[in-house]
Amino acid sequence: MNQIQRYNIYLLTRSTALSDLLRKTGKRNANNIFALFLFIIVGSPFLSTAQTKEVILTGRITDSKNNDPLAGVVVHIKGTTHQVLTDEKGDFKFITAQKVPLVYELSYVGFKSREITIGDYNFKQITLDNNNKGLSEVVVVGYGTQRKSDITGSIASVPKGLLNIPATSFDNLLQGGVSGVSVTQSSGQPGSTATIRIRGGNSITFGNDPLYVIDGFISYNNNALSNSGAATGSKVNALATINPSDIESIEVLKDASATAIYGSRGANGVIIITTRRGRKGTDEVNYSGYYGSQQASKKLSLLNGSQWASLVNDINISDGVAKTYSDSAIDAFGKGSDWQSAGLRTAPVQNHELSVSGGDDKSRYLISGNYYNQQGIVLNTNFIRYSGRLNYERNVSENF
Repeated sequence: MNQIQRYNIYLLTRSTALSDLLRKTGKRNANNIFALFLFIIVGSPFLSTAQTKEVILTGRITDSKNNDPLAGVVVHIKGTTHQVLTDEKGDFKFITAQKVPLVYELSYVGFKSREITIGDYNFKQITLDNNNKGLSEVVVVGYGTQRKSDITGSIASVPKGLLNIPATSFDNLLQGGVSGVSVTQSSGQPGSTATIRIRGGNSITFGNDPLYVIDGFISYNNNALSNSGAATGSKVNALATINPSDIESIEVLKDASATAIYGSRGANGVIIITTRRGRKGTDEVNYSGYYGSQQASKKLSLLNGSQWASLVNDINISDGVAKTYSDSAIDAFGKGSDWQSAGLRTAPVQNHELSVSGGDDKSRYLISGNYYNQQGIVLNTNFIRYSGRLNYERNVSENF
């Protein structure tokens, strides 16, 4: 209502100025001036609206050596939560309101991660280099550590860049980050469970979830036994209790060799998680936090009450039967209730982390705390996490 009132005042001011010009100029000049003012008045709202429209960012990612398209590359706009994957042609597309310049963060298994600054909205052709140095990296393999060049089984590592992306749970980091691993979110509720499949659906009567090993301790994530507190509520992800920022590395054992280490429990694959530890010679105090908001990107265009009643009558006429509602009944329906606006909201999300770490030649320690609060865009849905972790290691002697 305020916008309409301001617009009427704007028209009144322009019409008063126009009347003065009409007296001072002839009819021909007055017509030209009137057309100019009409264009400014009518066109200015559309011009201002066009400046706030979303834009489309597109590009293609290929191998720098043979120019082959790379499918499944994670493209992330730095400083935001906007992230997409390239398709089988290596193409990607963002629909965003972000302004240039902005920075793309690119990560792909077996290739060097890259950051590229985008200065315009044109199509971008981007290449990635092979990461041959990755073969000398040390990864956790369940029974210790090995260099990648010495590994005979199928083991995949989550790229380091993905571990820095804000996420409710670490299983969200696996989505699109590891080839051969399928991650499906069960619902849009904050903290909801995710279905992870490494070796497909091998069992009909038993579970198909992988085995989780966190710092050498075996953990079971039976989401079927956890819920949001109500008997019919959405399931809550048991792994969401782990702060993703406390994770140092994630390794995925994908082939049958995992059963040689963990037995039949590893038949569906194994996910090995290593958390952060203190480093000797340094004492660090780190704080990290962010605050944002979420909202529905689009609402369905639905009929109101009167329009729905008119539609029913139109169907009756096409079927050759009497109308269901009279004209007075149609008017009585009115606009009805906008249940979409009543049930949806602009929801805040915030995260705060504080850690203290350090160590010397004989001991290392790390203390961390996390507060995470995500309100869902649907009323009465939210996820709140309070977590703390203490890690202390000491070398008492050479043998202990």
